[in-house]
Amino acid sequence: MPPVDIRLIQADDLDAWQRALLALCLPTAPAGDGLALEAPVVIVPTRAAGEQWRRTLEQRLLVDGWAPPTALQRALGHEVPGAAPAALLLPRTLTRDDLYEALHLAARLERPRLAALTREVLMGACARQAARRHAPPFLLRPGLIAEMVRFHDQVGRLGHVPTAWLEDAATRLEGEAASDRGAERLLRQTRFLHEAFRHFASRVEALDGLDEHALRTALLATPGAWCPRHVIVTVADHHADAGGLWPGDLDVLSAAPGLVRLDVVATRRVATSLFARLRVRWPGAIDVRIGPQRPSATRLEVSAPDRRWLSARDRDEEVIAYARRVKARQPMAPHASALVYRRPLPYLYAAQHLLRAAGIPYQSSGTLPLAAEPWAAGLDLLMDAALSGLTRATIVTLLRSPHVRLVREDGPEVHGPAIAAFDAWLAQGRFLGTLGHLDALIARQPSPLPPDGPEGASRHAVQWRQEREGRAVAVAVRPWLARLAPLQGVAPGAEHVRALREAWAACERLPTDDDPEASRTRRARAAVDLVLSQLEQALATHDATPVPARDTCILVRRWIEERTFALPRADAGVHLVDADAAPYGLFAHVRVVGLLEGEWPEPTAREIFYPAFMLERLGWAEERTRTAALRARLADLLTLPTDAVGVSVPELDQDAVVRPSSLLDELQAFGVDRLEPVPADERTLPVSGDDALLGTPAVPGAGVLDPAARDWARWRLTRPPAPTPGRTSAVPSDRYGVTAVETYLQCPFQYFAGRVLGLTEEADDEPGLPARDAGVLLHDVLHDGMVEWQRGGRVAIRPEDLPEARAVFAAVAERALLSLAPADRAVERTRLFGSAVATGVIEKMLRTEAELFGDVVRRALEHPIDGRVDLPGADGARTIHLRGRVDRVDWTDDGRVRVIDYKSGRRPTRPLQPGVYAHAVVQQEREAGRTLAIAPSGFVAFREGVPWVESVGTPRDADEQARQFVEAVDLIERGEFPVKPHSPFRCQFCDYAGVCRKDYVGDE
Repeated sequence: MPPVDIRLIQADDLDAWQRALLALCLPTAPAGDGLALEAPVVIVPTRAAGEQWRRTLEQRLLVDGWAPPTALQRALGHEVPGAAPAALLLPRTLTRDDLYEALHLAARLERPRLAALTREVLMGACARQAARRHAPPFLLRPGLIAEMVRFHDQVGRLGHVPTAWLEDAATRLEGEAASDRGAERLLRQTRFLHEAFRHFASRVEALDGLDEHALRTALLATPGAWCPRHVIVTVADHHADAGGLWPGDLDVLSAAPGLVRLDVVATRRVATSLFARLRVRWPGAIDVRIGPQRPSATRLEVSAPDRRWLSARDRDEEVIAYARRVKARQPMAPHASALVYRRPLPYLYAAQHLLRAAGIPYQSSGTLPLAAEPWAAGLDLLMDAALSGLTRATIVTLLRSPHVRLVREDGPEVHGPAIAAFDAWLAQGRFLGTLGHLDALIARQPSPLPPDGPEGASRHAVQWRQEREGRAVAVAVRPWLARLAPLQGVAPGAEHVRALREAWAACERLPTDDDPEASRTRRARAAVDLVLSQLEQALATHDATPVPARDTCILVRRWIEERTFALPRADAGVHLVDADAAPYGLFAHVRVVGLLEGEWPEPTAREIFYPAFMLERLGWAEERTRTAALRARLADLLTLPTDAVGVSVPELDQDAVVRPSSLLDELQAFGVDRLEPVPADERTLPVSGDDALLGTPAVPGAGVLDPAARDWARWRLTRPPAPTPGRTSAVPSDRYGVTAVETYLQCPFQYFAGRVLGLTEEADDEPGLPARDAGVLLHDVLHDGMVEWQRGGRVAIRPEDLPEARAVFAAVAERALLSLAPADRAVERTRLFGSAVATGVIEKMLRTEAELFGDVVRRALEHPIDGRVDLPGADGARTIHLRGRVDRVDWTDDGRVRVIDYKSGRRPTRPLQPGVYAHAVVQQEREAGRTLAIAPSGFVAFREGVPWVESVGTPRDADEQARQFVEAVDLIERGEFPVKPHSPFRCQFCDYAGVCRKDYVGDE
């Protein structure tokens, strides 16, 4: 076999690099020589890079009619015909993995390639088998299994046999293990890995398939010309690029039968260290130097002379700033500009929305993670529900997914209101998970019909309807939740995946034809189903070991994250391209975004099994080498566009402050004469209808507005100034509750959210009785106890009555406790009756009665207030319709009335109830022909050291609370609801924090 012509081609910049590649992709002889017209193979880092290179070839050769200069042809040793081609024989652009696939097909090997998913399942089975003989010094988790496969492959790609290297490592560690705990741990790990890799190699060899190492061996042993005649390598090696070629790949290429010429093309900055390593491997390689092919005229866009990069608030603002720049540079063709990023997310998602809104067409060959598709997110919610033990929060979140469909037994589909009722019903039943608990709630005796009927407006009628709706949803959801039973414990992974697929198929909402996203959803659904079916088949065939369901779900999630999802293709508009594919494109203007530390350079995956000094003998790549190579590629990227380049740095990433990349030092290469200032007024240029309409002020003359929107913007400018934040239009009400107005004084926005907007509070999952239910239980016990005490003709409780009163209240409390679950019953009994270390609520109540309220001659419990009451205000009396219930009203033997409110917690900080309700009761008595004064009133707060808290001592105190009440009602009716909590500490427990526009939460 003749020796391969290997050339190491060093281009001075990216333009020279592209022109050298263009020349090498052209045929070396006129049409008619079939062998000469064989298309070369170009190895690229990604398929998106291959797509960019195809566009560049078509533009340069077919549209622009470019022909390589004679000097360039001679330097490359690649002479092409002089006439411009009328047609183009496109080269085959292959990634590293695509190259192996092509070589496998060309060599006509009978054994197929093993899928990566199958190999990981095999490694998991081998690892568990090896652990039974050599226990590893760590827990076997799915993530570690994937790292074991990666380590095994990388050692093989470096030209070593993994088991042989591990044997050598174990020999060297044995001498130190007796005296070094770290060496002893590494020795146990090495023995485990050796055993696992030995089983893995044996099982792979027994299969009818080839892994990467076996494929290389089979290729080199296959006679015949199975390799293309001309291969052009445009990627670096593994030292400079984690996705580059490895020593094993280079060995296959240099020894491949049929290969005549091998060209490695790199820019000068990248080639400096890359070619030094390749010359050691290929001493006979020919060095070629390609000088600049055009003057370097790229200018750097700046916003200020003292800063070379452009700042943005966040990543969305980066895309918006780019859209403004594209519009400002018109009439430049959109396809001549590119937005370059390192990571596709969130830029691809942001660009789809923001560029479309700006009316800027875009095109992209990039792909998104399949896990980011909404359909896959719905499956993720199903796994969350299964792994959590079917908790209320996970079930309700799953039901609210737009990709889940649930139909009740009587036919109608379950929608938002029914799900909300189901959520409240579960919270009321203190559902904390498990299918058995759900069955118990379904089997519970339904509540009786309310007195005002099923359609009544009372609280009992609302709760009855909520219970009926919630139970119906529970009956509908129970069958497919039961399908998740295998995921509640340990079972073979295939059973877990099968149960997951069946449960998802039972609840998935299939896209309809009129859905604008139907095509995308169907593609995502097919991709997810393919992953699940492949994983189920691999687990059923190669690994029947019972494992926890969490491990299987982690495996499912990892493989969904590994798959990518292609965006709809377009052939016009600005380019959205990643940093690896951008050098293959042809652009006049480029904006590089997201230059942050941790992203430029992106940290490489650390080797978790062995320290660096043990891996040096393998030829492991060093972090500093890859960082230097990335710095070189960024410097090259800055010279890619023919006109201008801009570099953007966000200040925030998901509301977290971030640091600019250290690679920004490369911008200093641009002299002052090569800076292009971005006009200051460009930042206010409206690029979309939203910009023009929502700006302050609006911009009616913006070209992005249609006539109707332009008229609306002009009308808006004639409107009076916007009201002060925290104010609305007038909010009059026909009646007010004192408790609600107390809420307003604690925080006006909390009142607005709950009473005006009608937002519901989120029910928390608690292991015991919820605080609100515990308060209701306490009020019921005290109320029923007093009723029972008065049934015997007694009113006041005096010291001598305490033994009898304790017996009465104890009997009432025991009856109330019977309605609770056993676990809740024990907790509430301790709270009511006390323990050896704390006094119970009943005892506190009875002692307070005996000590302070012996003057009671008549008592009203749950006294109703529903009528118009005259209350003193700042500007005179004000009549307000009050509605509520007073926990207790006492008439004393000296002709006064006392108002008492029970509090299961502590005293309120801004009380109104005693004074306002005292005025209401006195007015009721006056209307009945009785004149009474106001006795000291207040609260019995059971968490205070002294339960009785006097809030109203004199009639003046009652008048002051009434005035505060009237002032608060006036503010409510004027529509003033500022975010102004009386105590910022309340914000930490507020149920409306998600909709509140507070700027901060105060310290405790």
